[in-house]
Amino acid sequence: MKKFLILILAALLAIGMLLTACDKDNEITDPADANWSVAFVRTIDSGKDATHFVTVSWAGEENEFVAPNSLTLKVDGEELPLQVYNEVWFGDATLVSGQTYDIELIIDGETACDGSLTMVNEVSGSFPATYDPSSSATISWAVSGTGNNDSQIASATSYDPVNFTHDSFDEVLTPSARSYTFPAEAVESYGADTMYSLEITEMNAKTVSDVMLISSHGDDKDYPEGKGFSNLKTRIGQNLRLARLAR
Repeated sequence: MKKFLILILAALLAIGMLLTACDKDNEITDPADANWSVAFVRTIDSGKDATHFVTVSWAGEENEFVAPNSLTLKVDGEELPLQVYNEVWFGDATLVSGQTYDIELIIDGETACDGSLTMVNEVSGSFPATYDPSSSATISWAVSGTGNNDSQIASATSYDPVNFTHDSFDEVLTPSARSYTFPAEAVESYGADTMYSLEITEMNAKTVSDVMLISSHGDDKDYPEGKGFSNLKTRIGQNLRLARLAR
């Protein structure tokens, strides 16, 4: 179960980005201490005018979650309309890749986070026509704009649709990398019905107070093609896992 929403905060930690924030972000903290996440996922060919899918979700211990009476997200001072489903708040936003925005999260009338985040530049990947986990597989990609995003993660996933079991492999890459070779046996095969996915994810992220701020965009390929196997809750959960992976 994956795809790029799943991959979110990770690699920035590997390169120490949590320690380099602007003056406004005066409460930079360890991502392991985060209780909430705010994610801006770049969407392309979604059929909507908006450029980003936005989620706010609990990132702390599950048994410590208390549903708030009110939750407000502001981008550059403008409140973003949000819906809530299954303890995930979500909405759409029109933002510019490469531009930095002020992000404020207000929970039950109290400011939980007041920081800034730069939206990632998009990635476009080139993937092999077929994938067999018993052999290595190479992907390559290009990133729009100038310079590099904070971090990149190459991921492989396998899924057993019969027993609802999955396996995953993630590698945090240097921001300047533009290709990666997955090793043989990176993920497990569950037989002829196994579904696979290869993905490259770009992200910018930081933790302010107890809130992870994330901007990501990814490109992927499913095997067999068109057999996507992810869902919103799983994606968010993997985002948080990867976010902490690169610490």
